[in-house]
Amino acid sequence: MKKTALFFMTLLMFWSCGDDLEFNTPNFSANKNYNLWRATYFSASQAADGSLTIVAGNNQEEMRFVVSEIAFDTIDLTPTSFAKAEFSDFNDIEYSTANPPDPSVSLYPEIGKLIFVQSPGGTVSGEFRFIAFTEDGLNSVGFNEGYFSKIPISGVNSGDRSPIAKTKQVQ
Repeated sequence: MKKTALFFMTLLMFWSCGDDLEFNTPNFSANKNYNLWRATYFSASQAADGSLTIVAGNNQEEMRFVVSEIAFDTIDLTPTSFAKAEFSDFNDIEYSTANPPDPSVSLYPEIGKLIFVQSPGGTVSGEFRFIAFTEDGLNSVGFNEGYFSKIPISGVNSGDRSPIAKTKQVQ
């Protein structure tokens, strides 16, 4: 009886082991104001100048990242940088890291971060966090613990000529 129970416990242990990310890729999700936000659609496109636009959303909201290039380094998302994150909520209110906060809200806005990580050719993966403000700087939306994985890149340098393959890695 003990051998049978041990056999079934061992079988159960091997059966329940696995890597959840394998079944959830490609994906795009984050904590929006400390609540899980998950995209139901996402895409990445690269322009002729090397800039990359990543779009993700669900039936009610949409997020967009615009960067000048894919670099394996931390990219700051601030009102003074080229790179930016934009978000449109279910009320069609537009938020952007390009908008500075009103001084009554914050004198020192948090610097958002976007970090690309190694990904198979023709795809893009990374992590992010940011606080974006409305144009008047009075309202904000915050995202943390955000990540996207293996999003296919379309456009000029997609496929075997992926910018990931061309960009050197920062150690």
